[in-house]
Amino acid sequence: MDSMIKKFQQRFKKVRREMERWEELQSRLRSHFRNAASIIQRLQMLNNIKNYDSLNCVNGTGDEVLMKQMANRWRTF
Repeated sequence: MDSMIKKFQQRFKKVRREMERWEELQSRLRSHFRNAASIIQRLQMLNNIKNYDSLNCVNGTGDEVLMKQMANRWRTF
């Protein structure tokens, strides 16, 4: 009887660890999704030439800023 109880306790502990790990992974997934959504929104704003006002006189400024942001953000993943 004691061996069965120990066996179930071990299984319960294993299941608990697995559930904690699953919750941790879910939390990380949500965080990565929020970061990706933020990046996409910011890149859309950076891609709009109207947001550069006086910098429009320098050719390629918008493209350069966009490429720099993309390079910096992808390094964080």
